[in-house]
Amino acid sequence: MARRSNELLTIAEIDAFAAKLKATVKAAQAADEFRAWAAKLAGGQAPSAPRTTTRKTASRKGRARKPALDTAAVYQVIAGAKDGIAVSEVAKKVGQDKPRVAAALRKLRDEKKIKLKGEKRLARWYPA
Repeated sequence: MARRSNELLTIAEIDAFAAKLKATVKAAQAADEFRAWAAKLAGGQAPSAPRTTTRKTASRKGRARKPALDTAAVYQVIAGAKDGIAVSEVAKKVGQDKPRVAAALRKLRDEKKIKLKGEKRLARWYPA
């Protein structure tokens, strides 16, 4: 028989619910303890609890910024290329990521040390 929303629970129903709730909590604790024991046995660490904050905000807190890329190293790579060079090639040779290299290239272009020919995927950097 379905219960109406305005009817109250009896003492027996509350006791039964409390017993089910206790059993559920015990089972969850046992599962967590088992996971921790299995991870320790395997030599790793137990998986952490789900994050409550977004990764972006959590990962940036307390992390120092990387120093700016040395533009001299980027310029040497460009000067050594015969037919110009793409951003991705400069990034590989310098060992940095493309956004960091692109910032260094913009700085060198603003200083009029290099020039850009072409657009988008066909863009090549040359010494000025």
